Amino acid sequence: KIMGGIPKQRVSDLFKCFGIKFIRRSFPINDTYFDEIDTEDKAYSLGFLIADGCIREESRKNGNISRRICFANSIDDKEAIELIHSRICPDAALSIDNQSTSEVTRKDRYTLQWTSEHMADTLINKYHILPKKTLDAEFMLPMDSIPNNMWRHLIRGFFDGDGHCGKWEIQFIFTAAPFMKQVLAFFKDFNIKIYEVQGKTVKYYKAVIHGGQKVLSFTRDFFYKDAHYYLSRKYKQFHTEVTTETKESVAP
Repeated sequence: KIMGGIPKQRVSDLFKCFGIKFIRRSFPINDTYFDEIDTEDKAYSLGFLIADGCIREESRKNGNISRRICFANSIDDKEAIELIHSRICPDAALSIDNQSTSEVTRKDRYTLQWTSEHMADTLINKYHILPKKTLDAEFMLPMDSIPNNMWRHLIRGFFDGDGHCGKWEIQFIFTAAPFMKQVLAFFKDFNIKIYEVQGKTVKYYKAVIHGGQKVLSFTRDFFYKDAHYYLSRKYKQFHTEVTTETKESVAP
């Protein structure tokens, strides 16, 4: 019983009678977190979700569809997952498991998921991030949904999920050409090569941005100047490559 001895079922019936949406939850969720991308952590988290998260639709016993936002990432991505966990659902279970077999050794995996119809609606209707988004070859973000000063944080989040820093270049993996064009527009001053690759289930694009020290230095500043949220392993890799490249460029 709740609310001064009124049975829960009675409260639920009253909510239905007056058309009030009633959500039973075991932990609170910040449903409106992505309503407006107006802070660095929101932009970064949305970019990381585009790369490595998903909206999963699940059938309920009553025939309705529940939409769950899910992450299942390597332990190497723990900083990004823990940021999302702390901002959206800090009381949700954050589980660690291991998918290793006798034939294959794998790293521990972080799993985080929560149900939010409002957030799912926001991701789908405002940002066009669909369930099974990997299969959406036409995905792109509506330009007016992301403030200009938030794009670099969003791209850094996406890079932490689907990017790589090499000795002479940086790379991104995309499954949608329109979104790829949006991101690569920020690197238009550099030489970009795009390779189409047919994967097991979907075609994807590998975008390689060449430019040696210039592209590495530009991207380092673009990503990390005054930034607070990023994967440390990629930050260190990036700075190692830039430092190495600089030393080699001045060597006699």
